[in-house]
Amino acid sequence: MSRQAGFVTLAIAILSITAAAEESQVTPRAVLAVAPEYPAIAHQTGIAGTVTVRVTVEHSGAIGDASVIEGHRLLAESALAAARLWKFQTSGDSPRQVDLVFAYTLLPENACFQKTLSRFTPPSRVGVAVRKLVPTCLDCGPSKPIVYEKCE
Repeated sequence: MSRQAGFVTLAIAILSITAAAEESQVTPRAVLAVAPEYPAIAHQTGIAGTVTVRVTVEHSGAIGDASVIEGHRLLAESALAAARLWKFQTSGDSPRQVDLVFAYTLLPENACFQKTLSRFTPPSRVGVAVRKLVPTCLDCGPSKPIVYEKCE
């Protein structure tokens, strides 16, 4: 084999390995994305924000390990619980790590709806929104707690 042919073969092999490595880094496709509950204490205290959960996607598509890597502590537990319920398309590849992002949003007080709103944005982001609770107090004091209005 000539020296030039050897370099061409080596270059093709390197390109093939690089392409395979890049392909294996593609985020697995979610087949079941579960939105978290908006924690009541976070809702009542006006806490909003983003929680990032790093999960390991097993060959079966199920979640192996999961841990919160960023986010408010009052939101973290519900995000972690939801992340553990996600399912991904099965793959013959080795387990992969995926960062799931859960965005908790408080909507304006005048937003009226019956339940929590959630929206999945592929490949791995879920938005959760609830209406802000508006405290109403006619005769507040130590013996009378603040009552929060609820939208009917």
